[in-house]
Amino acid sequence: PESCGLSADFYGFLMEWTRQLTHPDQAAARDPVRTAMLICQARFREPLGTKELAAATGLTREHFSRLFSASAGISPGRYLRRLRVNAARQMLREGAPLLKEIALRCGFPSVRSLQQALAAAPGGEDPIQCDKAARRA
Repeated sequence: PESCGLSADFYGFLMEWTRQLTHPDQAAARDPVRTAMLICQARFREPLGTKELAAATGLTREHFSRLFSASAGISPGRYLRRLRVNAARQMLREGAPLLKEIALRCGFPSVRSLQQALAAAPGGEDPIQCDKAARRA
């Protein structure tokens, strides 16, 4: 009896896997949060917001926001900001020359918004102070 259950589970897994491989768009449509996260990861450098993410998943903005927050434990906007902050921190560690360049390459509309995001994020740092300390060293 247990081997039948395993066989049925395994068969179900194989069928779902095959369906996802042959119809990837349908698989993504079944999980709008995963779809949105993939879009964010691919396009975080672009002007992108909850409205665009909701449209890409075929949901209303309100329903999408509730679903995303319930599933991911964070709002879509915060998730996108976290991706941008992480990319900016990486560029700062690598010694990117200008804050303006970092802001533009990481999807921030201005240096000021980059500074605010870095300061507000966990382990917040002031990029100007980091830059001054690096120049003194």
